Amino acid sequence: MSVRRGLAVALAATLSLGIVGSPAAHAAKPAAQGWWRSSLNVLGIDLTALLDPSTVDVPADGLLVAGSTTAGQPEAIAAVAYTVQGTVAGPLRLVPHAATATVPGSGAMACPLDNPTFKPAQGGLIENAPKYDCLGAVTAKVDSDGAYVFDVSTLVRGDAVAVAILPTTQTSRIVFASPGDDSLLVKAEAPAPALPSATADAATGSFGDAALSPPLPGAVLGNETAAPGPAAEAAPTASITAPTAVAPIGATAPTPGRGSAGRAFLFLAIAAAIGVAWVVAGRPRRRSAAP
Repeated sequence: MSVRRGLAVALAATLSLGIVGSPAAHAAKPAAQGWWRSSLNVLGIDLTALLDPSTVDVPADGLLVAGSTTAGQPEAIAAVAYTVQGTVAGPLRLVPHAATATVPGSGAMACPLDNPTFKPAQGGLIENAPKYDCLGAVTAKVDSDGAYVFDVSTLVRGDAVAVAILPTTQTSRIVFASPGDDSLLVKAEAPAPALPSATADAATGSFGDAALSPPLPGAVLGNETAAPGPAAEAAPTASITAPTAVAPIGATAPTPGRGSAGRAFLFLAIAAAIGVAWVVAGRPRRRSAAP
């Protein structure tokens, strides 16, 4: 792979990371919703609907949040749960229903549920409402359109946003319309970008090898042709020979012809010794003079 081609591949990979890594935010609708109210039981008969006609203005798919004369014991609470595959990209936005008796200036807050899975209900008993914990709760702000906006980015638990909506004052009463498909913006997780495979790198050569390896003689780089370098010497052809015995460490290798010279020297030495013996034996012995 040429250097320019390697740079092009790197640039394309960077662009793909930027494009794939920034998916567009999309709206999500709740996976579950409901609201629950306190009850007045007389002899096991629920008389709440008869004695409290204020709940009649709640739409069939709406939500009711209301305070009560007893602090810490709301008259009605609501809950919504969203499945988030990624990150929260915007606030939770709940809009009051137009044709209801919502009290102006009412406040609301969102508390994370203990369990994001619950059984939906419309006007169920508050004893059956999902459990929640208001530690870390967020208070809603009312925007210019009258919608209640909750920053739930800190209330994500795993892959879900599940919160209970509670009144902030004893006189608060809000009747929300059914949460729409755009009530929460989420951003999906970006899929991992496809990287060049090892097979392609092996077939074309990696970018690092192309950058470090010198060009071959006559190779074309861009619009310039590299001058051919000196002719490379042909590598000697390896010959197959029989293995040679290796002398032990410290041993002296024999010198060629040394054995023949030794035998000749020994022969001359023996001949010389015989000659000396023959000369000595042939000399006459001196006789000693007579007394």
